[in-house]
Amino acid sequence: MTIQVRQTRALKAAAIADAIAQHYVDWTAKLTDEATKNTIDYLRGQARELGSRIAAMEREIAAFSANRDLTFDPKDDILRSRLELLNEQFTVASTDETAARSKYLEAKALIASGDVSSVVRVVASEPLDRLRTEQSRLERLKAQLSSKFAKNHPLVADADAELEANRRMMTDEAERIVQELANSAEVAAVRAAKFSTDVAMLQKQIQGRSLAEIRRRELERDLLAEQKRYDQVVLRLGDLDPERGEHKASASVASYAEVPTSPTFPKPALVVVSGSMGSLILAVLTVIIVDVLDDRLYRSNDLEDILGRPNLVTVPRVTRHFRHGASSFEFAVDNPSSPFGKAMRNLCLAWRTIERSIGGKIVMLCSPSPGEGKTATALGMAAAAATSNLRTVLVDFDSSAKGAGALLGIAAPRLVPKIADPPDLCVSSMTSPAHPRLDVVFASFTADDSGPLCSYLRKMYDLVIIDAPNLQNEEGAVWLAAHVDSIVVVVSAGHTTERKLVNALNRLSVNQPFILGGVLNQAEMSEAGNAALVNSGLWAQVKARFRQKATA
Repeated sequence: MTIQVRQTRALKAAAIADAIAQHYVDWTAKLTDEATKNTIDYLRGQARELGSRIAAMEREIAAFSANRDLTFDPKDDILRSRLELLNEQFTVASTDETAARSKYLEAKALIASGDVSSVVRVVASEPLDRLRTEQSRLERLKAQLSSKFAKNHPLVADADAELEANRRMMTDEAERIVQELANSAEVAAVRAAKFSTDVAMLQKQIQGRSLAEIRRRELERDLLAEQKRYDQVVLRLGDLDPERGEHKASASVASYAEVPTSPTFPKPALVVVSGSMGSLILAVLTVIIVDVLDDRLYRSNDLEDILGRPNLVTVPRVTRHFRHGASSFEFAVDNPSSPFGKAMRNLCLAWRTIERSIGGKIVMLCSPSPGEGKTATALGMAAAAATSNLRTVLVDFDSSAKGAGALLGIAAPRLVPKIADPPDLCVSSMTSPAHPRLDVVFASFTADDSGPLCSYLRKMYDLVIIDAPNLQNEEGAVWLAAHVDSIVVVVSAGHTTERKLVNALNRLSVNQPFILGGVLNQAEMSEAGNAALVNSGLWAQVKARFRQKATA
């Protein structure tokens, strides 16, 4: 923390600052002492509360262990040993019950079928074995007597009686054995049921003891957590014991005030440097934003990308070179070696060369907005064509003072006759001994179709140049595009925007015309003949050179 004092006398200001700093240090020491006392009181209360809680939890654990019979651990092993023994006994009893029940059912089935002698196979019985032996002896005796005596002989009858008595004895013995088997099965069932009940009771008792043991461990964990908290509170109390030492202030004076010898603010060097950096950053951001928002066309490549057709020629800015009152037609004729004259000759060569079969004779020059130099380009192209001995006619659809006829000094007739009969067409000529002949036709957009006019001119001339109004002020050029052979779009470098050009192309696309190409007009030409910007400022030149390098 820095303390600043404003005072006319420097020594007094330094004394006030030092006094404030010392007072702040004493105040922090007092606050530390009070905070320590409050903390000790709070920790002592917490220790008493935790001690009472620990004692209560220990009593609860002891009472719970006594009620649940959890005072010693070996009892759990005895219960589990008893459970294992009872399980083994229950298994043996169940096996005995099953065996006794099987013997009883099998013996009962043999007696019911009358095969009493076969009961011996189920269970061993000495009386039954003796009776079976006696039966065999009596049957052999009867067989011997029957072979010697008649059937009704007394000895045979005695043998039958003895045999019958032996069978009854065997039946009685078998029934007694079956009853014993039934009794054994019942006894085994009772034993198995008793063992099952004992096992279930022991399992329930062990389950209850397990739940009780889990609960006791939970209580012991809670007790251990409270004991740890109590130990921490006691340890903290030992560290904060006010009797063990003096509590220091939480702040200290790092350096005492010095008498200033110079003003602290403003600092000229810092202000100049920070202002310069801020201005530079702001200027760079402004230039970047302006460049991003600038969608004007500067290069022929930009024009070709939007049109999808080649840039036929780049026309330099030559308005300042015209004589007073002279038009671009006269300038192109009088200065054929000038950049403008060369550009117009190249435009005519491009019209002759690029897809001549589609380009046709009628070429309409149009521009997206006014001020693009479309009329000057039309006059220059007409001058180059007339100089090349081409029968050329310029159709002027602009009757204003900036139209082609007005620039040539030809007055438009008051009434343009309908093209019902070609001889009725009113044709004016640019006649001068020093210049080649150029015919000019004044036309306007009326309800009549322009088709007959275009058909007639196509027959009479080698090149028909139509100077159409710009698309921003006149919609007639959109419908005139249906009667021409090709269209040349004239744009001004650094003036025409991409949006205007795209809108113009969208409107012209209604009649699906053939775009011969574009003309980048009003471009500054460097000494090497390269196109530069119209307004060649510092940033414009830098951006143009950067784009030229990127393109290369």
